[in-house]
Amino acid sequence: MPVVLLCTKPFAALARATAFGLGLEQVPMVVITHPLAGIHDTDVADRAAEAYEQVMRVLTQGEGA
Repeated sequence: MPVVLLCTKPFAALARATAFGLGLEQVPMVVITHPLAGIHDTDVADRAAEAYEQVMRVLTQGEGA
C-alpha cells in the first residue's frame, strides 16, 4: 500500500524530521496550505482538493513532479 506524508506548510520541517527519525525518510511528502482548524467548510474543501491533486501526482509521477 502506498504511503504519503501529508501536512500543512508550518509543520513540513517537523514532519520530515519525524519521518526521518522513524526511518521513513523515503516516504513522499505533500504539503498543503495552513491552517485546517477553524476555517469555513468551503476552505476545508479547497484544502482537500489541493491535497488530493498533490497526492495523486506523487502516487502516479513521483515526489517533486
